[in-house]
Amino acid sequence: MAFWRIKWILIISIYTVKKKTFSQITLPKNAKIGIAAKNLKTNKTFFLNENKEFGTASVIKIAIALTLFKKAEEGKLDLYNVQKLRQDEIFDAGLGDCGILKYFEPKSGISLYNTCLLMLALSDNTATNLVLRFVKKEEVNALLKKYNFKNTKLTVDKLSLKLIQEPTNYVGTSTPKEFMAILEGIISHRFLSAKHSEAILQMMSLQQINHKIPRILPTVKNYTDKQAEIKGIDSKTGELSVAKISNDVATINTKDNQKIIMAIFTQNIVDKNKGLKTASIDHASAQFIAATAYSLYNNLKE
Repeated sequence: MAFWRIKWILIISIYTVKKKTFSQITLPKNAKIGIAAKNLKTNKTFFLNENKEFGTASVIKIAIALTLFKKAEEGKLDLYNVQKLRQDEIFDAGLGDCGILKYFEPKSGISLYNTCLLMLALSDNTATNLVLRFVKKEEVNALLKKYNFKNTKLTVDKLSLKLIQEPTNYVGTSTPKEFMAILEGIISHRFLSAKHSEAILQMMSLQQINHKIPRILPTVKNYTDKQAEIKGIDSKTGELSVAKISNDVATINTKDNQKIIMAIFTQNIVDKNKGLKTASIDHASAQFIAATAYSLYNNLKE
């Protein structure tokens, strides 16, 4: 793709949505941005730094979910057995932590299926630690290697406050193009049965962190039913403030049966308010991803 086309789509990303209350977004010179997007109906694509490796943050939880369901299909675990939470699995970052499993009564237990739901829909780190008791890092990476994802890896055994405060800890690594292919593989049932593929997509459709890709798209949540072109979005966000990572990946399902998949990875986008965490809805990285998704959607749809 010609440079002017790349430059054009980034400028459009920043300015098209000024009427949506976004101010001008200034990207620092060392900002790292990667994009891979595709309309599965038309095969129209857009790529920018699609083969560059990025830290994934919580986006890698999709690969953890794939491995969990794969082990269930192979009869190695039961998704519906009730598991009791262990004290060393509890991740508690206070009010800044979007998890809810940490508040459950440990003795009541929870199934691995519902734990996976919390991991994907709420990015619950306590739920992730419980899943990682049954799905080891080596198993996740072996599955990714089997399907030839050379740059996509889980890099931690467990999530902890100490770990995510390390500037070089990214939780996982991938490229925009590989993660776009992972989304496409889930949709096409490449990795799992139709039943389990659809289960993961349904969990992602319940995503509660919607301030990036879904933020201003014409969905039934954002617009009246008559104006909404999109019937649903299956997404997974990820951010690490210390590492200055802010990402989102999504499958956009339109009312006229188009599927548009996107992986937007960023690093080193610093907000004017330098104390603002990347998880904030007002952070410049979130605004950039939302604006870019809006532009990509309008350029890739039929």
